Amino acid sequence: MEKKIAEKKANDRKKAPTNQTNKEQVNSKKKRVKLFSSLKIQIPLPSSLMLILPSLNVKASQVPADLESDTETQVNEASNLQNNMEESILPTEASSASKNTQLSSASATTLEDASMHIENTPLPPSHHLASHSHPVIHRIPLSSTSPLNNIVSNNQTTKTPPTTTTPKLPQRVSYVEETIQGAYGQLHVDKNGSYQFTLDPKSQAYILLQKQEPGTDTFTIHLTDGTKLIIQVPVVGKQDSPVITGTLSGHVIEDHNVDNHGFLKTSGKVDVLDPDHGESVLVPETIHGQFGSLSINAQGHWQYIVDNSQSAVQALTNGTSLAESFIIHTVDGTPQVLKMSIGGENDNALVSGADTGDIYEDLSPRVTGSLSIHDTDTGEAHFSNTDLLGSLGTLHLTESGSWTYVLDNANPTVQALANGEATTDTITVHSADGTPHQITITVHGTNDTATVSNATVAFNETDKVVTTSGTLTSTDIDNPDNTFTPDSITGTHGRLTIDANGHWVFTANSEFNQLNVGDK
Repeated sequence: MEKKIAEKKANDRKKAPTNQTNKEQVNSKKKRVKLFSSLKIQIPLPSSLMLILPSLNVKASQVPADLESDTETQVNEASNLQNNMEESILPTEASSASKNTQLSSASATTLEDASMHIENTPLPPSHHLASHSHPVIHRIPLSSTSPLNNIVSNNQTTKTPPTTTTPKLPQRVSYVEETIQGAYGQLHVDKNGSYQFTLDPKSQAYILLQKQEPGTDTFTIHLTDGTKLIIQVPVVGKQDSPVITGTLSGHVIEDHNVDNHGFLKTSGKVDVLDPDHGESVLVPETIHGQFGSLSINAQGHWQYIVDNSQSAVQALTNGTSLAESFIIHTVDGTPQVLKMSIGGENDNALVSGADTGDIYEDLSPRVTGSLSIHDTDTGEAHFSNTDLLGSLGTLHLTESGSWTYVLDNANPTVQALANGEATTDTITVHSADGTPHQITITVHGTNDTATVSNATVAFNETDKVVTTSGTLTSTDIDNPDNTFTPDSITGTHGRLTIDANGHWVFTANSEFNQLNVGDK
């Protein structure tokens, strides 16, 4: 009996390794079932993967025509990046998990390379977004992520045959629809991830951007799983046009308000209002024009100076003017025209030449002469062709200044001139601009013959003294009082006396006694 028991123990010791081996083989088969199960699982992408929104649409009404092609290129590039990213987050088989991880890494690298390329691209001026630049997007990961579900628990033995099951898929993540106001504009995002940035060109931040000065509008958008994305929209400033007001014209008048140096002056002030900071000033400069010069300082104070002695200025007449323009500039290069004018004034002509003449009563009733004229006013160096009536005669004047005076010899004033007497006739002539000049004619008198009445007296011879008398009259245009010169004249047969009034007396002498009857 004891021998049988000993043999049985020996046999058991021999069988023990075999049973242990069988258990290990069974366990090995069970583990192989878990390793090579056909169960499908979904591996989530790493939470550090960057996302790209699908579009960048700027309102067409605010996009200049020359930037439309750039915007289309920008949208297409963003769509291409999104397509690459979408491919990397599609559900995959468990056997492709490592491949998906590689694709995700490759997509992130592509985005990084694209961002580096964009940042190195020059930003030309744009009224809206920076041309050829994409918004820069950063992902803010969640503070904790859900662990992967273990399909098979450790240290568990499954005796059932392998089966295929469908695990619960992760909830789909979408965007939170929202509208966000930024510094330069407004960003709207819909639940599909499409977004539109609308630039506000009147925003204070955008107005303060200088020409080609870069700016960034930063927005934080949200996903339904709590993830936040930061979008940075690049913006480039444009040149704002200033508003220029004030005194933009000036006027001076020939020979008016001439200073001690012979200059005409006028002044004013230009005001500049420019939204761009530091540009509401002007470029100080002095500009020389055809007739004058204009000086302006940074604050807009200007002065226009003209030399009054210039021939072009002195040639101006009343109602005529000269004009010239000057272009000034603000510090941002905006031009502004200032218009200046010079008004004319009639200048007195300088008249010289023969302006006197002498003429004699009854002898030479005509006299001639010639005047010369110098007038700086254009077209006014001449006289008017006209006849001018004087007090004693008529003056005929030609345009060239030649004149002829004809005496009215029958004029009583002329005929009343006695020998040695003279009078003048002054006639005023005018140049084309009205400058007056006088011509003086001196009329000399001559002795006109007086008309004296006569008297015939008859008487008879006697032995007594014969006396007779009478009165003579005289008409002399040179002597209005018609007086006679008192005189006593002795004749052959007697003596005649006459007084100033023409009263005369004749006294015969004795020589009449020899006359016979009938003699005279």
